[in-house]
Amino acid sequence: MDHKHQKGFTSHLYAIQYLTKQGYWVFDNISKQGPCDLIAIDETGKMLLVDVKSTSKRKTGTHAGYYIKRSPSILQKKLGIQILMVSDDGSCTLEKPQKLATK
Repeated sequence: MDHKHQKGFTSHLYAIQYLTKQGYWVFDNISKQGPCDLIAIDETGKMLLVDVKSTSKRKTGTHAGYYIKRSPSILQKKLGIQILMVSDDGSCTLEKPQKLATK
């Protein structure tokens, strides 16, 4: 497994741990296809659809050293999927869901 896949796998596990500690039951997408990686449900029935992303910095160019911003796809916005950013130290930040732009 190359470094990029190792980082993604580790971030996925950190995300599961984070959501579990927040009181959610976590369900994993075993097919690795589809718009979300995890589904989390708490005991009140609140459900989160989560796409896990590892933080990374730009290596070259005028913005070298700056974190890369990850945005949900149009489908993810439509479905209310949230991005969960996982840093190298395992800390997690759940971003607020983004709405589809309306005309």
